[in-house]
Amino acid sequence: MHQVCCSVAVVALVALTSVSLTGCTTATATVTTTVTATTSSGTSNPSTSTPTSRAAASSTPTATSATSSTQPATRTDPSAPRGQCPDSALRVSVQNDPEGSGAGQRAAFVVFENTGRTACRLEGTPGLSLVGGGHGTQIGTPATRSTTGAKLVDIAPKHYALAPVQYTYVDKNGGNFSTGNGHDPDCRAKPADGYRVYPPHSYRAYFTRNSTYACSTTIRWVSVGPVMPSSRAQSFTPKF
Repeated sequence: MHQVCCSVAVVALVALTSVSLTGCTTATATVTTTVTATTSSGTSNPSTSTPTSRAAASSTPTATSATSSTQPATRTDPSAPRGQCPDSALRVSVQNDPEGSGAGQRAAFVVFENTGRTACRLEGTPGLSLVGGGHGTQIGTPATRSTTGAKLVDIAPKHYALAPVQYTYVDKNGGNFSTGNGHDPDCRAKPADGYRVYPPHSYRAYFTRNSTYACSTTIRWVSVGPVMPSSRAQSFTPKF
């Protein structure tokens, strides 16, 4: 299992996006997403499809997005599929799945839109983590990544691929991890500015804004699965 990159380079990224961070809201708030691409400098490993076990997850990602790109990625993963979607052709957001909630658990999708003029492909599981502090600092541990059922996904221009996200509900008091009276020893919830996403087999990180909460401990509360065609998700239409 490859972990999502957390690098000092993202500090400069968030400062350069010139986006004013909004105050933290509850995990159910709907927000506007800004997607910014940057090159990772903290690791040489892209987000690939290394098998991992699944885990539960948290905070409600509901968003629309706009794209701003900087610093073109120069490295390529030799294990990427032929026809891999170039980073410059991808628009990325994390969006709530209203049909996937229940018993303290929540669901979302990492949405990959092909903004290019030709079809391209993705295969495997993206990297996902929550960041905060106004400077892209990773909060807690990255999402656990699963490759169960991973398949090559063709994405036509202006179409999408989705990676399912599962998480445990978290709010400022710990959400489902709260033990009452303001105690939250396992999660230690902190406000998050949004998500850092690495597409499968990519070295480029995308920031998608979402004011929410995240566990700051090593507890595994978020999981992400492999990309799949958008047609696999019933009653879900990505919004940008």
